[in-house]
Amino acid sequence: MLRYFAVLLFLFFIGASPRQIKPTESFPAIESEFPLLWKTKMGCASFRTNIIVNKDELIIGSNGSGFMDYNIFDKQSGVYRINRVSGRINKLIANQSFGDMDVNGVLQLDNKLYFGNDNEEFLCTSMDGNIIFRNSTSGDIEHEPVLINNNGTPAIVYASERGEIRAISPSTGITIWSYYTPDYTGWKPGDNRIIFKIGSYFSNTSSFFTKPLLIDINKDGVMDLVYLTYDNKLYAINGANGHLLWLLNSDCKMNYMFTIVGNADQKKIQMISSEIDSAQTYSSHLLTIDLRGKIVKSEKLNSGYEYYDANSLNAIPFTNGSAIMCTRNELLISDGKKNYKSIDRTIEYLRKEYFSDSIVKDIRNSRDATLGDKVFTYEGSKKTVIVLNQWDVTEESTGFIELVSLDQEKVIKKFKINSYSEMPPVICDVNKDGYLDLLINSKDGFLYCYNLKVKE
Repeated sequence: MLRYFAVLLFLFFIGASPRQIKPTESFPAIESEFPLLWKTKMGCASFRTNIIVNKDELIIGSNGSGFMDYNIFDKQSGVYRINRVSGRINKLIANQSFGDMDVNGVLQLDNKLYFGNDNEEFLCTSMDGNIIFRNSTSGDIEHEPVLINNNGTPAIVYASERGEIRAISPSTGITIWSYYTPDYTGWKPGDNRIIFKIGSYFSNTSSFFTKPLLIDINKDGVMDLVYLTYDNKLYAINGANGHLLWLLNSDCKMNYMFTIVGNADQKKIQMISSEIDSAQTYSSHLLTIDLRGKIVKSEKLNSGYEYYDANSLNAIPFTNGSAIMCTRNELLISDGKKNYKSIDRTIEYLRKEYFSDSIVKDIRNSRDATLGDKVFTYEGSKKTVIVLNQWDVTEESTGFIELVSLDQEKVIKKFKINSYSEMPPVICDVNKDGYLDLLINSKDGFLYCYNLKVKE
């Protein structure tokens, strides 16, 4: 986690240099097109954050005032219950006065909430925040936990940054099975917890960071788990017993995003990888991986702007086996078989070289994009998606969204948002008026709800 944000910080200062940026066109503010229904101060969300939309509330985890807690407490961290209609905060859960209580993903099951935090814990609470059980973990829990059905017995699965995957009973928190990576050297039950906690504060981790894919690989009726790790590995884990089914160790950077494509027995895994050659030239490839863990196709993506590990952080899979992904300046639509098509999103601008006064053409799109979770109708386009650029390269304190038409195969409109943002936008009828709304969390700590003015 520390290494990831150190890289982001470095790129921020490089990209924000006033010598480097030449002003270009200004995008209209998002409020000029989509009315703001409400905004709520709830801290920062990450690209691993999900929003639960239940009957009356939104439930969302928060990293508080920042992604790294340098002090011993952060009053905004924890899990929020937010009124869907007004945006009023109904309850803040699991915000203790000591430790790093940052929360990303949350699971709701039978009026209970399940989530991990950056304090090496996994918790189950009531909707009112009463702690039902609290498990010590072998590292920070950075992703949304998942629920699987193991031959009639439910299990909640989560993984730690340090390299452990654990399945537990939803009712008791008791371990059903656990898996440790081959290079695991962290804490295990029975070890000295104090020594581990001190050491983990000063160490970087490189294993499980994002939510797994669920797919029945061995056809035993139990969903198996495929994890993509920060150190470029794919782990396929048997959901019934936690045994390793296969491990793919890649020489290229596989980043964070992967998705399932195809139907029935033709299902495969796809992702965008990036690499650098001996001439220091970056390139990206669309990888297709079968359910035995073998790369069956690697197709180079045609773009001149694939440096900076320029890939999307999420994908939109569809029931027909297709999926949508992003590079830095393209939208990719995979048919779930062997083909894909791309929609160009390139926004170019002129800048000065950092160490000289020469003017070069560069790309304004953000290095990592996130996608809204729904396709909707907008101004004549029957299939429109939202691409969130985390930041605007020419004005790094803000970001912007693009509305991309899949049927017209072009960007329809672009709008500036209030602040840097990385959480995938959520599209649904938030205030229950029959119209779709847009939820965006920004670095300024607000959750914004906009009316898309489109019938659900």
